[in-house]
Amino acid sequence: NRFRMRAAAFMNLAQQIGEDNAEAGDFGFQRLKDQGLAWVLSRQFVTFHQLPKFKETVKLQTWHRGVEGPFYIRDYRMYAQDGTLLVESSSSWVVLNLESRAMILPQSLGLQNDADESAGKLGDSSESAAKLVAPRTVEARLAGVRDALYSDIDYNTHVNNVRYIEWAMDVLPFEYTDTHTIKRLDINFNHEIHPGEKAELWIREPGDGVFFIDGRIDGRQSFIIRFEFE
Repeated sequence: NRFRMRAAAFMNLAQQIGEDNAEAGDFGFQRLKDQGLAWVLSRQFVTFHQLPKFKETVKLQTWHRGVEGPFYIRDYRMYAQDGTLLVESSSSWVVLNLESRAMILPQSLGLQNDADESAGKLGDSSESAAKLVAPRTVEARLAGVRDALYSDIDYNTHVNNVRYIEWAMDVLPFEYTDTHTIKRLDINFNHEIHPGEKAELWIREPGDGVFFIDGRIDGRQSFIIRFEFE
């Protein structure tokens, strides 16, 4: 596992390529910023069929799949050089008013609502990221507390989505993550975490390699992650 791609590394690459693709489609960061708006990730799942090895050359693709309710759907695929599917993912984004922090519905914006022309050629995800609910039958325990520091904050002045994965992985036992392989992660971002805030990280362990971790600010859930290992 020490010579395989980490989950947070994929999330970081996906974030970068998604931003580049949105800019090329004229609905990226700068266009929204000029209107006082920003893209905010709401939900995402990632299925790791096979973790890329250290120094392995891979191909990462992304495309806008269209709109589902309040969400803009962006999908990703990572392939090995021989065409083997390594990772697949789908993410659900919303547009946020930076001043009011209110969500702007797609129908009120002049943004691209239809899927990219390349979407059908690249592949079609029938699955979109879903709402997560931790199992109430499993008791949660406090696993750690994290301060939202300078290195956690992105240009939207809140904790960047990749940092939540790193925070959550850090509270899992190293002896476990070092000897088991991540197969899937699901994450929901429910409320922003701002500079200086302290997030309590609560963990539930239902078994069979599954862990739920939710971050709370003053008792309110800010995010929840489900990890599945084998």
